[in-house]
Amino acid sequence: DLGRNNLDITLSQLYHTVLVHLKRLPKLEYLAFEQNPVSWTSPLYRLFVIGELPKLRYLDWEEVTKAEREEASTTDRREEFTKIKNDIPDPVRKVSSAAGSRSSVNF
Repeated sequence: DLGRNNLDITLSQLYHTVLVHLKRLPKLEYLAFEQNPVSWTSPLYRLFVIGELPKLRYLDWEEVTKAEREEASTTDRREEFTKIKNDIPDPVRKVSSAAGSRSSVNF
C-alpha cells in the first residue's frame, strides 16, 4: 500500500522512480497509490499502471477488469505509454545518477 505518500509526480516520474522497481516483482497482484495526487492528476494513470504491471489483479482497491487490460495493451495506448516513459524529467535523472548503484527504493 503506497497510498497517502503524497506522490505529486507525473506519470513519467512515477514510471522512472517507482514502477521500474515494481516490475521486478513478478507476483505483485495488489497495489494502491490511492490518495496520492499521481492517482488522479492524469486520465491515463490507471491504464498506464495496468499496462506496466500486467499481473496486477487490484489497483487502488478496485479489481482490474478485462476491458482495462485490453485497453492498456492496444497499440495506440502502448505508443502513448512509450512516449511517457521516454520523457525523463530532469529531477529523475539527477536522482538516478546520484543514487548510483543503490538497489532499494524508499517511499
